[in-house]
Amino acid sequence: MKIKLTYTLLFTFFALIMFTGCQDEAIDPNTPNEQETLIPSSTLVNLMTQTTANDGAVDNVLDESSCFTVELPVTVIVNGITITIQDIEDIEELEELLEELGENEDLLELVFPITIIFNDYTELVIENLEQLEALIDECIDDEDDVIECVDFQYPISFSVFNPQFVLIDTVVIENDEQLYEFLDSLDDENEALIVSLNYPVTLEYANGETVEVNSNEELANAIEAAEDDCEGNEALECDEDEIAEKLVTCNWIYELEGFEYEVVFNEDGTLEILEGDATSAIGGHWELSTTDEGVVITFSELTAFQDALGGSWLIVDCDPDELELVRGDDSIELYRNCESDVNCPAQEISENLQECSWYFASNLLSDNYYNQFYFTPNGEVFIVDGNNEVQVGVWNLAVEGDYTYLVLDMEEPYQALSITWKIIECDDYHLQLIDLGSDGYLVLEKDCDVDENIFECFASFDAVITKCDENSDGIEEFDLTIAYSNCTPFAENVTYHETLQDADANVNPIATPEVYTNLVNPQTIYVRVEDASGNYEVFELQLIVEDCSPEGCSEQDVDAFLTSCIWNIVNYNGSDDFMIYNLDFEAESGIVVIYNNEVTIDASWSTSQSNDGVIVTFSNVAGPNIQAITGEWLVVECEEGRIELHRGNEELMVLERTCD
Repeated sequence: MKIKLTYTLLFTFFALIMFTGCQDEAIDPNTPNEQETLIPSSTLVNLMTQTTANDGAVDNVLDESSCFTVELPVTVIVNGITITIQDIEDIEELEELLEELGENEDLLELVFPITIIFNDYTELVIENLEQLEALIDECIDDEDDVIECVDFQYPISFSVFNPQFVLIDTVVIENDEQLYEFLDSLDDENEALIVSLNYPVTLEYANGETVEVNSNEELANAIEAAEDDCEGNEALECDEDEIAEKLVTCNWIYELEGFEYEVVFNEDGTLEILEGDATSAIGGHWELSTTDEGVVITFSELTAFQDALGGSWLIVDCDPDELELVRGDDSIELYRNCESDVNCPAQEISENLQECSWYFASNLLSDNYYNQFYFTPNGEVFIVDGNNEVQVGVWNLAVEGDYTYLVLDMEEPYQALSITWKIIECDDYHLQLIDLGSDGYLVLEKDCDVDENIFECFASFDAVITKCDENSDGIEEFDLTIAYSNCTPFAENVTYHETLQDADANVNPIATPEVYTNLVNPQTIYVRVEDASGNYEVFELQLIVEDCSPEGCSEQDVDAFLTSCIWNIVNYNGSDDFMIYNLDFEAESGIVVIYNNEVTIDASWSTSQSNDGVIVTFSNVAGPNIQAITGEWLVVECEEGRIELHRGNEELMVLERTCD
């Protein structure tokens, strides 16, 4: 091996020292403590040798023998696929692959020649399978030869003295192989030399625990303790206190139906399950207990996943970065993910909030707001209402533990947001915040791009406002300003006119466009839009009064239509922005799965019968923008492939079905 020449030279040097007379210069004269001296073939030296011997069991998947290991890298063929095994992690992945394929030994084939390494680190080149099988047959696995459950933490060092107790050398050891060969060289021929181990020395057990020892006696006791517990090492790993410490140290990944969720275990017994791109966090509690069977973890008071995750689970595998839980025939795995812990520095967030404006969405707001928040350096929160800036609250940041909190004190209609919000996700253009006390979420999306050509926004869709004909006279009251509410904050001036000539001439604007009664049905309103330079364009707004009689739309009809195929929102208050979402209504669970290429949301839906007709109710729609559909909608028109819904006198939503 590589280091043998080093030790040959070392002990040649020792021999020369023995034949040398008294030293003219003594190097740090010292009498080593008798408890620190290593005696060849002593119990301690034997224990240290067994601890540092090459562990042949780590790659039994390759050679089916604990008497030796295969030198890496090595090439294998698995089920016809050539794989190069580079390190111990690759061996673990190979074991998992063979488990998936059924652990058929014929699936794995070594590519010869290979080199094998025995417990004493001697090597032998094997040319073919017959030679390997002959060695496997000769192998007598003596478990006393190797202690697997404890390792030295390197480097460690030894002091070497001559018989006059003069320090003649210090030997630094960097790994198991070097230590094994050093101990093997302590034979009777060198008994004139005195070797002592320099303490303290740290040992690491298989469960990740470490112990520091300061004498030969402590070292022997620590190794023997690990040796005695080797067979029960798995049970040792599943210790309640150790698991509790691991759970709160990092975040954990939980997989369900192909989706990954981030689980945060808090020291106070609460937990949060972060839903990836979704805006809400699932709350709950966790608790550990020790039973006759082992350590049990109990999940309770979950706001979601109660059937899949809630209840008590026995922890049967306690790897440092993985926990396996079983409950009856069910099992789940949690993977530790320390790199994904939330890291949202308060200073960066403060600077970021003060840049540009922020769109916001929250399930605590009952209405759909189109304004944007502006966070000022002096702690004020503004919105732009038309051409005016209006203060609607104050803000500041707080830090507790590893988390940054956004503290809001807001006025109506935003008072529901007056909460200390925990920031669970952050980047330059996105903040995701939660409050487990109210099951609330708040999402902020930064907008720094105001189109230089503001007219593009107005031209991007056909504006239509449809209302139900309450009195069967074709006349209703409209709020004209909602049609282009996403665009108007960026325009210098917006006016509404009954004729194109008036709009072009900028005369006779409608005085109160928020409460306008139509003259004919349908009617076209002309919207004049000016930019800061005085340029203008005119856009058309259609007003339609419809017969909303619910005849022929029973609750059973609506249920049957919705639970077949996939539905899309083709019209929401004149906009097709929500058409990108697919709605999958589940009949039994009351869940509507809302998804696109970027996000999946599990919301709730139900129908009911009122005096006015069938009501479709959406709740728990935890997603930006799409959360606007939350609430009750009256079915005013229903066909097998199309359903039209109204909310109040101003809001319209049209669903159309797609069946593949």
